[in-house]
Amino acid sequence: MRITFVAPSTPVPIGGTTAIFEFANGLASLGHDVPIVPVDFGSGITPVEQVWWHRFHPAITHTDSDPPAGDVAISFDGIPRPDLGRPFMWVQAWRILPEALEEQIYSASCPKLCTSRFLQEQVIRHGSGPALHVPYGLHHSKYRQTVAYDDRGQTISMLFNPHPTKGARVGIAAIEAARERLLDLQAVLFGTFPRQRQLPDWIRYLENPPQEQIVDLYNASRVFVQSSVIEGFGLASVEAMACGATLVTTDCGGSRDYADETCAFVVPPLEFDALADGIVEALTTPRGRDLAQAGQRRACEYDWTTASAALEKALIS
Repeated sequence: MRITFVAPSTPVPIGGTTAIFEFANGLASLGHDVPIVPVDFGSGITPVEQVWWHRFHPAITHTDSDPPAGDVAISFDGIPRPDLGRPFMWVQAWRILPEALEEQIYSASCPKLCTSRFLQEQVIRHGSGPALHVPYGLHHSKYRQTVAYDDRGQTISMLFNPHPTKGARVGIAAIEAARERLLDLQAVLFGTFPRQRQLPDWIRYLENPPQEQIVDLYNASRVFVQSSVIEGFGLASVEAMACGATLVTTDCGGSRDYADETCAFVVPPLEFDALADGIVEALTTPRGRDLAQAGQRRACEYDWTTASAALEKALIS
């Protein structure tokens, strides 16, 4: 099939955009013709061929103009493209994009590809058209444990994003509260944004680190914190779990696909004291190690080969 991605591109790695390109690579590996047409969302978009941070399958083509019509056209901006093939709309977020854009995506008159069961539920409740669940994946040759759990210090890590739905202030408050009880606790945050004034001086911050450094950070961390109020999925959490860190997360929607009491500490959103309790318990009790091992097994369920096959099945159904 000819499957056209009318997709955003960004000058720095962002989870959702990275996933789009991984799905494109996966479909190309399955023998499909996959052109990518970049669309400008109005913030930091660059031509796809200038995306230095992602290695594309050699069969993928890039074009700034509309390619010939094919079999399927996957859009991300709420505008179906039946001129390019049978239209599908990708749904990766809830309550994080501009309201008008999100409404356009959810109400588009075509099937929706939802990257978590939580998003699938939101489309069914607030959108239109069929809602198909297509999970994300991981490259386990990259995201894997290289440092034994007991060889790690009292280090925690967290992905930082100042958007209100990400709950960064709650996460930082929880980390500070946990440090009051564990004086040797160390925290490292990372993200694509410049260091924010709200970060305490003692917290280390990595601005737009290379992926290899993030993998090393996951392997240096006993705990990974996800403090989101709402999360479409939360790919960084699964990456950290695959590297052997214990996940302490809020019940933020998308996390329900991979985090429950059998493999993670799960607390209500916006409750920094409960999040702090989870961090401390993860660092000081045997349950932290047990959940890290269970979380690693859960993360193994996600891989890009399986995810790409699920997408292919959805597109031909």
